[in-house]
Amino acid sequence: ISDFGGFLLTTFDLGKFRFSPGIRYDENSIYSSTVNPRITTIYRLNNQNSLKFLYGEAFQEPAFIFLFGSFS
Repeated sequence: ISDFGGFLLTTFDLGKFRFSPGIRYDENSIYSSTVNPRITTIYRLNNQNSLKFLYGEAFQEPAFIFLFGSFS
């Protein structure tokens, strides 16, 4: 089984906002490949408080028993 992946992320500020968009690529010899986006946005209310919004997608590989069946 071969499995590899990579992740790109950048961060930039725009006024009271901070954005961190990213993307992850995974390739597996059994499951094929997948691309998953992610983004974080932070809004600074003042020097002590902020709001953070997160969004991301992911691929979770199935359990071994679902892939290859059970053994008796």
